[in-house]
Amino acid sequence: PVMTINRLDAGFLELQLDWEFFYNDFNRHIEKVNDIVTMYHDDVLGDLTVAPERGTVAFSAGGQAWGFTLAQFARIYGRKFGVPEDKMLQRLWGDNYFLPFEKKWTMAGDPQFRAFNLFILDPIGKIFSVCMNDQVEKLNKMLTALNIRMKPEDLQLQGKELLRVTMSNWLPIHKALLDIVCLNLPSPACAQMYRSELLYTGPADDACSQGMRMCDPQSPLILYISRMVPSADKGRFIAWGRVFSGSMKARARARIMGPNYRHGGSEDLQLKIVPRVVLLVGRRQESVESVPAGNVCGLTGIDQFIVKTATLSDSEDAFPVNQIGLSASPVMRCAVEPVRPDDLPRLLEHLRELSLQDNHVTIRIEESGQLQVAATGEQHMNNSLRLLRYDLASDLAMSVSEPVVCYRETVTRATAQDCTSRSPDELSWLSMRAEPLGRDVTHAIDQRVITPQDDVFARAEALSLALGWPVATARKVWAFGPDAVGSNLIVDASTSSRLQLVKDEIVAGFEWVTKEGVLCEEPMRGVAFSVLDSSLDGNAVQRAGGQIIPTARRVMYSAQYLSGP
Repeated sequence: PVMTINRLDAGFLELQLDWEFFYNDFNRHIEKVNDIVTMYHDDVLGDLTVAPERGTVAFSAGGQAWGFTLAQFARIYGRKFGVPEDKMLQRLWGDNYFLPFEKKWTMAGDPQFRAFNLFILDPIGKIFSVCMNDQVEKLNKMLTALNIRMKPEDLQLQGKELLRVTMSNWLPIHKALLDIVCLNLPSPACAQMYRSELLYTGPADDACSQGMRMCDPQSPLILYISRMVPSADKGRFIAWGRVFSGSMKARARARIMGPNYRHGGSEDLQLKIVPRVVLLVGRRQESVESVPAGNVCGLTGIDQFIVKTATLSDSEDAFPVNQIGLSASPVMRCAVEPVRPDDLPRLLEHLRELSLQDNHVTIRIEESGQLQVAATGEQHMNNSLRLLRYDLASDLAMSVSEPVVCYRETVTRATAQDCTSRSPDELSWLSMRAEPLGRDVTHAIDQRVITPQDDVFARAEALSLALGWPVATARKVWAFGPDAVGSNLIVDASTSSRLQLVKDEIVAGFEWVTKEGVLCEEPMRGVAFSVLDSSLDGNAVQRAGGQIIPTARRVMYSAQYLSGP
């Protein structure tokens, strides 16, 4: 793996950290990542830890489009000092100090003479200083020494704009990222040998699986669409993805399998012709006739059939590729509404486009009709709203609320006693308990390792092993929630078959509860509700939704409240 430490500009500008704090903070983050990585050690993959001196860590400021690796500076200073590049690379990290007056290296010294601080952070800090203070003459001298040529109009900029252009000319981020990717990550032909069994949901011995393993362009087509890229036509998108097996040909007919498709079914399945296959070269699109396995490409004309991700194949026997789990969940949200009510349909369309462009953005319509945008953090939210305001929806006026942090409610222990609630007419009652699902099961549901569409018996075995439930009970999972896919479960743990008469009403109450927990009406996460017993009136009218839904809601709230919320 490789790693990028981002937002360096905040440390130089807003926080104004000293160089040694920078170094210690970087070191701490790298150690945290390595601690996590070592937990997943695999003999096949070998050492997975990252280290700047091995060229597997980059440092960047994505918002300003600049970044670097130690290898880039090692080449510069290696030539200056007449030292081999690999030797200079080792000296630029760790406890290596250079005494400029004595011109010698030591293993201990003043933090200001640490090689990383002296040779990397100090020059960057000087560029920041002259740009923010608009010292153009001093900047020109520094650019000449660095052999950097900038356009005259760029030198007329001031402040952050001048800084952004200068840094992106000196240390363009694409060079740093290409360095760590090309030099450290395995080729598709090598990676797919061990990745295919984790990616492909079908049997390991079918033609598609073997084609993915061998990265064979002659096998049946398997192409995974991972994101949607805006095209030149406003409102249209290019489906961008990787060809794992076979070859993607222009004007070929393909089966588009969405995230809800299951092998042998027809739900979320489209059979369409792909008009064009393109290579995305910077801002240009170059049409090609065919793209073989191991390459990435864009597909035009099929964006209306894909929500965010999909698997394409030309074989009826193909299974879809596993959905790629997101590395972060939306934890910050804000409300968006048009200034003119007539613009609501257009705003909805622009929000859909925003969601297509960024898989980490979630758009939600509340029961009150309020539109909410959820993002993974403050910077992500600012970038998303900037894209919405100034690009996608620049033609309409909108108001945006202050962002708030999204919390999740859960329970810390199983309910000590059964909780019972009577219906409003007091003719029926329900008894339930709540318990935590545990970190592993909750994470598996979040990452779609465990889903509502899984085989009932296989899922029951996994839940029984993880939670200690009887297998018979684990087979009677009624629903996931909220929105039928969340990381909460409701289970029929009773011995009565009469509960099936009110299953839909209890699930409706479960959806309500998992969307709005008892503490602060935030969504719930990692909770399992077990229906233990019930007494239902014989008259169907007396056990309708108006009686059972509020009863189920109250008893689940009681169970949550008594389970250490």
